[in-house]
Amino acid sequence: MPWSFAGRRAVRFILGKSADRHRQSFVWRAARSGLSLAVLLLCTGAAAAQDYPCKPEPEDNLGAAFRKLEIDPNYPVKFRMGQWRFAVPYAYGTGRKTPERVNCGPVRNRFEFAFWMPDLRAPKDDSWGNPDWRPQEPGRPRPGADEFLVKVPFAEEVTADTVPPAIMFKNLIELARGQYRLSFAHGGLIQLDRLGTEDDSQSTFVNLEDGRDELKITCYPPVVAEPACEFDLLFRDLSLTVNGMLPQNGVPQWRAVKAGIRTLLERWIVR
Repeated sequence: MPWSFAGRRAVRFILGKSADRHRQSFVWRAARSGLSLAVLLLCTGAAAAQDYPCKPEPEDNLGAAFRKLEIDPNYPVKFRMGQWRFAVPYAYGTGRKTPERVNCGPVRNRFEFAFWMPDLRAPKDDSWGNPDWRPQEPGRPRPGADEFLVKVPFAEEVTADTVPPAIMFKNLIELARGQYRLSFAHGGLIQLDRLGTEDDSQSTFVNLEDGRDELKITCYPPVVAEPACEFDLLFRDLSLTVNGMLPQNGVPQWRAVKAGIRTLLERWIVR
């Protein structure tokens, strides 16, 4: 079952006059109080941060791609999901919204994002609809073999309907009816290969070693130049579950991928 990603402001939002007057007054008072230039610039930059109220897009929605470019990549998109409040930098989002719609989901049951391994940076371009795991980005060298995108279409709160990776793996063993082989792979994964079936080129990996996180990875038969693997990751302490994709040759970095996802989620949670 190959993975598919469907094909997914030159006008600046001007602050109101009252905000301009407030900012000018603040600058004058700050200068008189002897604040350093660095602090002054930091504070005025925060005061000038743009916000994007939820409103309808233009009927023809022409120029949507250009309007998206006007949003600061670090603009925090804030929302609540279950017990957590998040503030996710805009550039990490996939299927990026226009300025009119970016804040139209204050309460969500899931969100999606993408990031680069190994440095966890956000993609420069929206990765939604782009099947490339190592796109050439403007101003950056060509990605090396250990650099790739991780794409997460589903990050959700754990609910009563969540099936943990350990149970998924147990179910696969039962479905194999004894026609399977278990082995160790990639420094800590248990690999399950089903035998004597049409999908015997499909491999599933699981890691349950720390009792806190559960990980299952399924790699499918190659149908494209860079085959993909799907993963399910459960963070029990955060009560969050993640479903995502990575290139097959990125599986040996599974520990770093898992740690990277946890780092980003914890960074984005507003405590």
